[in-house]
Amino acid sequence: WSIVTASTGNHALGCAHALKQTNQRGLLYLPTDCSESRLQSLKEFAEWCELVQEGDECVATETAAKRFAQENGIPYVSPYNDMDVLAGQGMDYQVLPGCGGIRAWFCKKDV
Repeated sequence: WSIVTASTGNHALGCAHALKQTNQRGLLYLPTDCSESRLQSLKEFAEWCELVQEGDECVATETAAKRFAQENGIPYVSPYNDMDVLAGQGMDYQVLPGCGGIRAWFCKKDV
């Protein structure tokens, strides 16, 4: 595998798409309560992704994924604590001017 990640779904779908585009394989950890519709969407990328359902909530799932990545020397891609991922999510900032009427903008400090 070229990456390991943990997600409740959206980040996993983004990683699955990137893996397909680069013809690489990844290991995607999901919580055991991941929706069936999300699982079906991810299974469309089975050639590039192996799905592991572990942990009954996000923190347990992420802990398992990080541990596996560290033990096997595989890069872990965080859905929220990675500067490259955050830069990609910065698209919100580009969209903001066209939204109009926004009264508050919330973001994480000290990333």
